Amino acid sequence: DRFTVSEENGNGALTYPIALLTADEIAYAGAVYLQDNGSYYLYDNAYWWSLSPSNFHSSNTNANAWYVNSTGYLYASWVTTSRGVRPAVSLKMGTKIIDGDGTVQSPYVIE
Repeated sequence: DRFTVSEENGNGALTYPIALLTADEIAYAGAVYLQDNGSYYLYDNAYWWSLSPSNFHSSNTNANAWYVNSTGYLYASWVTTSRGVRPAVSLKMGTKIIDGDGTVQSPYVIE
């Protein structure tokens, strides 16, 4: 990775590791290809991109990537389509929540 938090495996240019979720991670959470699902924890009634590519059409030079639609299913679309993003961070094992309940009014505070 060109931008990492560690100079061991990259250039150390990032202070905080952050990325988009992959289609696999979204599927593990409960999203299914072309199947509406508003009951898994990532569902938020919005369209947003994943990090995962889907395919490339060499005939018209369009690239596709996976996204979540407003009814909660996974699908792929041309990357020229406007969608939101949902950044995610990975916490080290043993990270403790010391305050908050995860809502906008009271976000988690971690140690």
